[in-house]
Amino acid sequence: MDKVIVIGAIDRHNYGDLLFPILITEYLKQELKEDYLKLQIEYYGSVNSNLSAFGAIKTESCNELFNSKVTDKTVVVVVGGAVLFATWINIISYLKSDLLFKVISVANKLIPSDILERLLAKTYGFKIKKPFIIPKEIFLDAQPKITYNAVGASGLSFVSQKSRKYLSNSLNYSDFLSVRDQKSYDNLIEIGVTKEFFVSPDSALIMSDYFPIVELERKVEKATLDLVNKFGRDYFCFQVGLKYAKNNYNVIAKNLDEISLKHNLPILLLPIGNAPGHSNDIALKKILSTMKSNNVEILKSSNVYDIMLAIAVSRVFAGTSLHGNITATSFNVQSIILTSEIPKLNNYVKTWLDPDVIHIVEFNDLYDTFSVIMDNGFNGYKNLDSLKNKVYENYKSLFSLT
Repeated sequence: MDKVIVIGAIDRHNYGDLLFPILITEYLKQELKEDYLKLQIEYYGSVNSNLSAFGAIKTESCNELFNSKVTDKTVVVVVGGAVLFATWINIISYLKSDLLFKVISVANKLIPSDILERLLAKTYGFKIKKPFIIPKEIFLDAQPKITYNAVGASGLSFVSQKSRKYLSNSLNYSDFLSVRDQKSYDNLIEIGVTKEFFVSPDSALIMSDYFPIVELERKVEKATLDLVNKFGRDYFCFQVGLKYAKNNYNVIAKNLDEISLKHNLPILLLPIGNAPGHSNDIALKKILSTMKSNNVEILKSSNVYDIMLAIAVSRVFAGTSLHGNITATSFNVQSIILTSEIPKLNNYVKTWLDPDVIHIVEFNDLYDTFSVIMDNGFNGYKNLDSLKNKVYENYKSLFSLT
């Protein structure tokens, strides 16, 4: 293996997306040891990005991928969640402003998706037909290994028949494919993927091995460390996406107030995804202004390590974010899944967690569920070590191709 090319939606300000290149890099550092310095690693998103202020790795545009010098020993790794069913419509809308996100959402209701996608791809000069689906023929001088690592494929109902055929053909010619939940596996079988592929937990699950709490304390902003210490590292950590919160502000605020008052517990509101379409910061500021409790604050930093620490030292985490919940699992923190309306989150926890630790609740049941959890106590995730081993085995299989 002479080079690793990492490509995915790793150029947008969303916690989960920014984690993937960080963790794959840490894995290679630990696994290769001194040989790591001999390895070239390149990172590609949809566009050039520099989110290093948030702890992220810089990316080049996927259009530059055509200029990368590759050999038969190069490994291309497609990472991330919804990369398989991604379109240029949602990729562009998530990268740009909230206004453009709304404009594209409206346009998508008026213009057939295939036509709108071609128009946007042409406007922005994208050379790949589908985001993050890498045909082997784009590399003319060599045959690098094309791999897809623990990707998600929950949104099958939104994919046209034409796109399904293109996707299945591309995946059948890949060198390695793993998906992160059973529903994604079943969906790929349904669209015609016939090659052998695997189900593996999300690679973010091993973050606590590479970034234990003592290491995170050295990486986070002083204000973050001061805040979690002020709360005695014993608080309820709450996160929610804008589209799930906007019709539920009052009920969320009421439940959080009850938790704070009746359990005498501080509440930390945690913005995890601030990209258009996620906008956690907007939702949480509205919730804060609606709450009556004074024992609540919003984490101001949106650095990946600050987010990681905020979840890691909390008593309970609740959120709509898949990677918020995966972070809780990694650090053995009890989590509450919000809500039953998020397929990728529900599919993931049902695939990997024991039923007795899964709490999928609606907003109006949050206080009651939290109270039950406090009464019952939490003894950790019994299968956590086994799940982490599956992640390492998945990486080992992927990188043993050359």
